[in-house]
Amino acid sequence: MYQRNSHERLTVEGIFPSAYYGDRPPAITVGLHRPPGPMAKDIIRRVLPGYLAKIGAALDAAREAERDRQGRIATNRRLARVLPNISIGPTPVHEATDRKVSYWSGGVDSLSPCPAIAPGQVKLSNDGQVMEIKLTDVPAELGLQILSLLDPRRVMEGRIAPRVAGREPVELPAATQVITGEVVKARTGEPLGLDRALASGP
Repeated sequence: MYQRNSHERLTVEGIFPSAYYGDRPPAITVGLHRPPGPMAKDIIRRVLPGYLAKIGAALDAAREAERDRQGRIATNRRLARVLPNISIGPTPVHEATDRKVSYWSGGVDSLSPCPAIAPGQVKLSNDGQVMEIKLTDVPAELGLQILSLLDPRRVMEGRIAPRVAGREPVELPAATQVITGEVVKARTGEPLGLDRALASGP
């Protein structure tokens, strides 16, 4: 909660995380001439129900936003390793680690001490798991190599290795003869089940 003072009225409203963009309960005002006890009861009655109904969703949104921010930080670190001359561009320094857009210079006209082959920029999704990449002045051969990486039919590179052939498979023995029988309860002194069928012969 926080308050804004005027000469005669006190404005009270709930504080929500900046990552929450949903509906918020409206602020209320109470008269400063009222005693503190009734004023506090009025604030509790008019502000807390709406605030408590929304703050849970607001905190969930804040946690999701923080997970997304950590995802962008991790991807930006990987970008810096892949392309050392990556730049944050006009992004404020305090937002650089979790920025969404990065730039790099390149090409024959670049003034960078270590220019890339072609200039471009990359824009990250909120969670840093998807990129939008823009390249300019790309040499045709390099462009074809990049496009070939997008072909889902691309064959993995490998080396054919000879395999030592195993021994000839062993022939399975012929199946044993199966005699159909019936399992029955035997009287005393008689063989049981299949034994009785075998004893009686074909």
